[in-house]
Amino acid sequence: MHAPALTIPEIRRPSPQTHRPARSAALALVAAIAVHLAVLVVLLRQREPDPLSDEFTDAVSVEMVPLSALTLPSPLLPPPLPPANEPSPVVASPVPTTQAPVQQKPAPPPAAPGMIRPRTMLSARSLAGSRQTRLALRSLTSDTRVEQLCGLEAMEQVHAWQRDFQPDRMVVYAMGEPTMTGNMFEADGAAFRSRSLWYNIRFSCELTPDHARVAGFAFAVGAPVPRDNWEDHGLPAVH
Repeated sequence: MHAPALTIPEIRRPSPQTHRPARSAALALVAAIAVHLAVLVVLLRQREPDPLSDEFTDAVSVEMVPLSALTLPSPLLPPPLPPANEPSPVVASPVPTTQAPVQQKPAPPPAAPGMIRPRTMLSARSLAGSRQTRLALRSLTSDTRVEQLCGLEAMEQVHAWQRDFQPDRMVVYAMGEPTMTGNMFEADGAAFRSRSLWYNIRFSCELTPDHARVAGFAFAVGAPVPRDNWEDHGLPAVH
């Protein structure tokens, strides 16, 4: 920090006509100023610099508070659970508006009351294990191939439903003629043979568009066919 500059008044030399008392007074003033300058220089050299500049003169006073008197904020806790008798709020998920509608496969027609509709088709598995049967089906006409394919599915489903049944032959036209509408083959008067006995059965067999596989199936097993009626309905006995 520098001391402010002192303005020393200009001292003019008095003319020869100036009186001696005035000259003596001027010399005394110069001497006093020189002494003050010397004292000021000494004081400035001995004074240590002020650690705080003028801009910190308006410092804020700080009060020391003991740690025990401080109130610390509580740790963050999860929100309280709602009471048991109040249901939790349900937030609805946003529904995308730009998603294209998904085309769903049309549901198969419902089965008639009392009919069983299995979820898994079994004829394809049987055909996969018999090359001879696959070749035999290819040599048949379209209508006969559909009858044989749906009859095979019927025998496999009956056995899967009741293990006591061991179907070994199926006659789809035993009690009435089957019908074919589009891809749906229906036999309301069919019969199957198991353990040397014939049983009534009706089924609905849905095929793929190429009529190569079974896509859906429903069936209902009826009462045994009386032995006296076997010959009339073309149901051969086991020889």
